[in-house]
Amino acid sequence: SLFFFFFYFLFIFFLFSFIGFNPQDAGIFESYAILKINNGSNAYYDLQAVTGNPDLNGANLGTFTNGQTLVFVGGENKTWKNGGGDVTGGRIHYRVYTETPSGAFSDVNFGFLENLGGNGDQKWGATTGTTDVLSGLPNGVYTLEVYTEADTNLGARYSNNGGANYKATFTVSNTLATGETAKKAKSFVSEGKLY
Repeated sequence: SLFFFFFYFLFIFFLFSFIGFNPQDAGIFESYAILKINNGSNAYYDLQAVTGNPDLNGANLGTFTNGQTLVFVGGENKTWKNGGGDVTGGRIHYRVYTETPSGAFSDVNFGFLENLGGNGDQKWGATTGTTDVLSGLPNGVYTLEVYTEADTNLGARYSNNGGANYKATFTVSNTLATGETAKKAKSFVSEGKLY
C-alpha cells in the first residue's frame, strides 16, 4: 500500500543519511616518477600531485652528452579505497620517443610500502628500475612519457593526466671527446685517412 511504501522510503532515506552511503571504490590520489640523473640521488617528480617536487609534465630534463645517464628508477602511487574496494598492486609505465609518440611502454612494478593513516589510504612504489633511457640513443630531442596504474578488485585505476599521460623532454648531444679522438677526427678530415 501507499502508506507502507512511504515509510519504507523514509526508512531507507534516513538510513543512508545517518550512516552515509559509501559505495565500493578505489583510486589514486597522488603519483610520482623517480629518476636518477648522472648517478645522483633519486629525484621525485610530481605526476598527479602538488608538492615541492618538480612537475614531470612539461619539464625539460636537460641536455645529455657522452657518459651521462638518465636512469628510470621507478615511481609511487598513493591510493585510497572504501566500501569494500581494495588496491592490490600497481606499476609505472614509461617510454621514450622522438617526434611522434611511438613504441611500447616498459614498466616497473610496485610493491606495498605502507598504510597512510587509518582510513584505507596506502603507499605503493618501487625504486628498483635500472634502465638508462639514454642508452643507444642518437643525437636528438626526446620525450619521456609516463603514467601510473593501480590494480584494484574493481579493475585498473590510472593516473594518466586525463589520458594525455605525463611528458618531459630531454636532448641527447653526443660530441667527440677531446684529446686522441679529436686528433683522429682531425686527421681524417685533413688527410683523408681514417686512423
